[in-house]
Amino acid sequence: MKVVRQSVKAAKATIRAERSLAARRLVDADRESQEAIETWTMTDGLYSAAGLKAVALRAAVLSALGRTSERAALLDPILERLTAPTNGMRDQVKKCDHLLRELAQQSLFEEALVLSDHVVAEEQDGDPRNVAKTLEYSSYLLEELERFDDAWPQVLKSLELFEQTSGPDSGDVYRVLRRAGQVAYHRDDVEESERLLDREYEMRTHGRYEDPLAHRWLWTLAESKARLDKFDEAVALYEQALPGLKDEYGVESVGYLNASTVYAYSLSQVGRLDEALERQDRNVAAWAHCYGEHSEEVSLARGWRERMEDEQSV
Repeated sequence: MKVVRQSVKAAKATIRAERSLAARRLVDADRESQEAIETWTMTDGLYSAAGLKAVALRAAVLSALGRTSERAALLDPILERLTAPTNGMRDQVKKCDHLLRELAQQSLFEEALVLSDHVVAEEQDGDPRNVAKTLEYSSYLLEELERFDDAWPQVLKSLELFEQTSGPDSGDVYRVLRRAGQVAYHRDDVEESERLLDREYEMRTHGRYEDPLAHRWLWTLAESKARLDKFDEAVALYEQALPGLKDEYGVESVGYLNASTVYAYSLSQVGRLDEALERQDRNVAAWAHCYGEHSEEVSLARGWRERMEDEQSV
C-alpha cells in the first residue's frame, strides 16, 4: 500500500508541475517536478511510463530556468541506460520510444533525437511498419531542428516502407507525404515538394482522410506553385489554405500575412490586379498595426504592392 500511495503522490506532483509550467509559474514547477522525480525514484518507478513523463517534464522545467547543467545531470544517466545494448529486450526499446516522445512534447528535440537514433538502429531489422513509424518520427525531430538534409532520407525511407506495408492509398502514406513535401520545400527542392504534395492533394480529393490541419501543407503547396510561376493553381490553393491559417494563427500573424502577400501577388499575375491591390493594402495596414508605420515589415509590404502595379503596367 505504501508504494501505491507514493505512486499516487508522484503522479499528482507531476500533474501540478505540468500545470505550473504551462502557466509559467516556474518556481512552483521547479519544486513540484523535483518532488515528482524524488517520489518516483523512491518507488522504483522512474522508468515507468509515468516516471519517464516526469523526467521529461523536469528537464523542460530546468531548461526554462536556464539550468542546463542540472538538466544534463538528470538526463545523461537515463539516456545512457536506455541506449545501452538491448540484446533484444523489447521493453527497453519501448521505454526509449516513450521517453523520446515525451521529450519531443516538451520541445527537447536534441535529447529526443539521441533516443530516436537508438530506436532506429534497434528496429532496422524488425517489423517494416515499426521501422517506418520510427523513421517518420525521427524525420519530424530533425525537421524541428531544421536539419532538413538529414531528415530527407529518413522521411523518404519511411514513405517507401509505408507504401509497402500499409498500401499506397493508406492514411500512413497520406500523413508522411505531407512531411516529405514540407522537408523538400525547406531543402529548396520546390519541384519535388510540388510533386509530393500534388499527390497528397489528389489523395485528399478522392479519399476520406481526417485532416484538420490541411491548411498548413496546402500553404506549402501554394508557395511551391507560386515559385514555379503556376499562379492559377497557386491562387486556388491559397484560397483553400488562408481560412485555416486565419483560424489557427490570426490575421495579424507573420505566417498569415506572408501567405496573404504571396496570394495577392499571385492574383496580380492572373489578371486580378484590383483584388490583389485591395488585399495588399489590408496586408500593409495589418503590418503597420503590428510593427509600426515605419517598420521594415511595412516597407517590404509596400514594396510588394509597388511591384504588382509596376509589373502590370508594363
